[in-house]
Amino acid sequence: MSENPKRTIVLIFMGAYLPGFKGGGPVTSIKNMVDRLSGKIEFRIVAPDRDLFSDHPYSDVPKREWTILDKEKVLYLPPSVVNVLDVLVALRHTQYDVVYLNSFFSPRYTIPVLVLRWLKLVPKKPVVLAVRGEFAPAALDLKSRKKQVYLWFARKFGLLNDVVFHATNPIEEERIQAILGAKVQTHLAPPLTKSVCTVERTAVSTDGLLRVVFLGRIVPMKNLDYALEILSEVQTPTEFTVYGPCEDDEYWVLCQRIIAKLPRHITIKYEGSIHPSKVRAILANFDLFFLPTRGENFGHVIAEALAAGCPVLISDQTPWKDLEVKMCGWAFPLSDRSSFINSIESMANMSYTDRIEMSIRSIAYAKDRDSVSDATRLNMRLFGVSD
Repeated sequence: MSENPKRTIVLIFMGAYLPGFKGGGPVTSIKNMVDRLSGKIEFRIVAPDRDLFSDHPYSDVPKREWTILDKEKVLYLPPSVVNVLDVLVALRHTQYDVVYLNSFFSPRYTIPVLVLRWLKLVPKKPVVLAVRGEFAPAALDLKSRKKQVYLWFARKFGLLNDVVFHATNPIEEERIQAILGAKVQTHLAPPLTKSVCTVERTAVSTDGLLRVVFLGRIVPMKNLDYALEILSEVQTPTEFTVYGPCEDDEYWVLCQRIIAKLPRHITIKYEGSIHPSKVRAILANFDLFFLPTRGENFGHVIAEALAAGCPVLISDQTPWKDLEVKMCGWAFPLSDRSSFINSIESMANMSYTDRIEMSIRSIAYAKDRDSVSDATRLNMRLFGVSD
């Protein structure tokens, strides 16, 4: 009997990972990758010992030793003023074939990894870097001076010369090439999603009140203030529920000022953070998912909403471009405020039968996206693994 072939080992550096969940899309992307590719790839993940923006470590995970979480091994590291030493130890004393970085600008992991390789202090193994939407114009505008300085330094001193950039869609690939040059190495592979399983659809309001939900980090990129301003012009009674961690206190104050001025027929609920395992079931309770984001390289929560049978209303700054064609939602430029308002009014005035049909089409669309076999093949090739 022949032995099983050796699996490729991928060493991943993450700014946050399970059991935390405030890291949002990147955590979901990596967990889905682990679940779908672990038959041929062994994943080892280096991550902080606490959730994003938390002062308290996880109570039930060991520190600085490899731990089996599920299908992956995780090395949880506490905060340290000599963080670069932890990165150096991980790179020099862990067996791996490929390094996978989950941010271009991460000072905790990406920059130390690239500098240590440049200084030839660690083995020069292949490196794949996912920019996770950081090259979108709206994202680059945030703290732009620091980012431009680092971009100049990285190009000037050749930190990126042999790095392969993971682009999740053609637009992101074009942005990477525009910023780093046409000769930069890119690999196009769409994010892997959870399998679409049956969820009990509990929504479709019949009491005249439209139930709309926002789920995302409370930061300018997710554009909650824009959503609130749109709702201020909606004439139909609407209940707007907001889920997500507040990561920017000043921005949340701005949103609260808008909330205070909303007309009485628009009611707001803020429910805080929710665990990823509960997202789909919660979204199934709403008539419409509203996320006028300033930019997403994918948008896992959009996929979750559709899988829950919840039609979506989003900006055109995501890869989800064919929602109207599939009759399961809308995507508009942020400059087209009237279309956002009219879509919410249209949803509110839609018949019960039409809402049910739209919900069915949302689930069908999510299943169609989920069944694309090329996504698995392209993600395996990202790490040099054939299918």
